Amino acid sequence: MMLPPISFESILFYGVDKVGAAISEVPIQTTTDDLINKINKLDMSMLFISDFLLTEEAEKEIYKKTGVTNIVIIGNKEYKDERTISWNQFIENGKDIVLPNIERNPEDLLFIASTGGSTGEPKSVMLNDECFNIAVHQYLNSDLKYDAGDRWLRLWSLFSASAVVANNHLPLCAGMNSVIRPFPMDINDFDKIVYESKTEHLMLIPQLLDVLEKSELLKNEDLSYIKTVGCGGLAITSQFEEKVANFLKEHNIDTFLG
Repeated sequence: MMLPPISFESILFYGVDKVGAAISEVPIQTTTDDLINKINKLDMSMLFISDFLLTEEAEKEIYKKTGVTNIVIIGNKEYKDERTISWNQFIENGKDIVLPNIERNPEDLLFIASTGGSTGEPKSVMLNDECFNIAVHQYLNSDLKYDAGDRWLRLWSLFSASAVVANNHLPLCAGMNSVIRPFPMDINDFDKIVYESKTEHLMLIPQLLDVLEKSELLKNEDLSYIKTVGCGGLAITSQFEEKVANFLKEHNIDTFLG
């Protein structure tokens, strides 16, 4: 799938697991050529994509150069090729279909994650159900304060293992509410998202923590409602960690996961 952070991602993730298939997400910045290479490399049979990401030229190239049987469009744009269908049509096609009894093994492939290449060339990592559930089990049995009814801010598409586990599977397994917001066009506007969403849990990258630490909007705010702030994706220095820790302490936030 090639989608921005929206609820359809979670629906597809769990639906794919239910029918015994596997899924991979491609970052929305991916070019048509790279998308075609990814489809062929992973032998994908269906592509779910937002309408603003698919041109008619790209649609033709995908059908011509890959084995994709259907493109499912999330959005309102219409396409001429009858193999390209809307989400509503996709759902309608599944009505009255009786699925066979699927014996899903926890070790069966579920998700093919893309690495960022921070330790070398980007790679595809194969993950199964057990990977997700073990990781969530570790979180939920830690000293962290994850409570049913909490609000979790999700900024990321499900293109990486950490995004799927920590920003999708974990909050839902814990009975939390997933508050989905698009990544800000201007990274310096991130403090406005925190101010307006009032979520208890944040999973961020260092650049976003830097925005919070420098924010005039949050300078005098009591942020004690925030229970956890996680940070990943890039390495941080001890000086940066100390600076962020001071900011969190000054704003009454207890837990920082570096």
